[in-house]
Amino acid sequence: MNVKLRGYLLVCCLQWTIGQSANAEAVDVQNYVYYWKGHNVYHDLAFSATASGGVLTFVSCSDSERRFVSIETHRGETAESVLQRLDQAIRAGRMYGFPESLWFPGGLRIPDFPGEYSLAGTETGLGIPVGPLFLSGSYNQVKNETVFHWENPPREYDVVHPPAGNLLVSNSTSCFEVGKDLGSHSIVALRHKTLSSMGVINVNANSQEELRSAPFARGIMLNWCSWSFAKVANTAVFEQGTRPCLNLYEHPYTPDGKPFYQIVKTKTADVQAGIWRKWLGLTPGHKYRVYVRLNTLAMDSSTNNWSLSFHISANVPRGVAFTTDQLAGNAPLPDGTQGLEAAQMVTYGPGHTTKGGWVCSTMDIVLPTKVDTITTWLRHSGADSTGVGMDWIKVEDLSIGTQSK
Repeated sequence: MNVKLRGYLLVCCLQWTIGQSANAEAVDVQNYVYYWKGHNVYHDLAFSATASGGVLTFVSCSDSERRFVSIETHRGETAESVLQRLDQAIRAGRMYGFPESLWFPGGLRIPDFPGEYSLAGTETGLGIPVGPLFLSGSYNQVKNETVFHWENPPREYDVVHPPAGNLLVSNSTSCFEVGKDLGSHSIVALRHKTLSSMGVINVNANSQEELRSAPFARGIMLNWCSWSFAKVANTAVFEQGTRPCLNLYEHPYTPDGKPFYQIVKTKTADVQAGIWRKWLGLTPGHKYRVYVRLNTLAMDSSTNNWSLSFHISANVPRGVAFTTDQLAGNAPLPDGTQGLEAAQMVTYGPGHTTKGGWVCSTMDIVLPTKVDTITTWLRHSGADSTGVGMDWIKVEDLSIGTQSK
């Protein structure tokens, strides 16, 4: 039986049988415990290690809005202490639409399925798992299905809560929803009762875009990974930028409404760094147009040599990830091109900047036979960089009927 269907039937049966009880009961679903009381479902949030020190953000997302609260953790702080303080922050945040939380020794009990929630911020300890990567979605007109693909980090999760809404086993990397389910979709995973960060994608009739947003984890945009090529470690910085004077809680309808954006900084002249992601489950032989918005921010004032560029390339069959050498231009891409200009969409540097504004660029690419994946990446270099930005990307299938707006 299809994994998605099996999970759906399991959850529905649990809702009908256990949901009738007036008393809370514990149910183990894919090694993850849910608590049912009446027709409500709860789950426990726990941590399995001490804190690294940083900002810990608890995010609650619905179809119409997102809510989040943050606390500052301390290096070596116990999981129990962090949970108690997070509970206090959630309770204080209820005036902003947050759910109830119930602290107990070892965890927090929170209503609804874990797919409604995620963790973000710069805190890297507490056993918080890296979230699913490269979430991609598209509508298949022939099968009348909305299909999602993603990749999981090396360490397995206990359970994945995918866009289609049903629990999947830990190694699942795809799912589908019957019908045309357009709009925003998210994915989150759990390990040892600890939530991951979130992946989010907006699916349109013949395109997908990163429009809906939520706070970043580890300073990296949702769905993306960081990369750097340098002789010395820690010479690149990745940060979440926040636009002033925007409603941080409403989901945006245009890129200008996105409150969060990626900032990449480099400290020395010999480092190249940026972010990258795959776009999965594309159609071999189809022509795609990629749109991206970049901003050179305050780099006009830099007196050093620097560069910002964006690149697109088809992967080899089976979507093997690019190496750091390839992203830096030091090794050939699958099409044989190599160098700083290989697969380049746009480039900026001294004398050619966005003048502090967000500028959209586009580039078309045709997928080779048997290839269903493309990789997009941002590359930045320059000593003492004050940072460059990226806030939005869209991939449109030009081989499908009318272009989406």
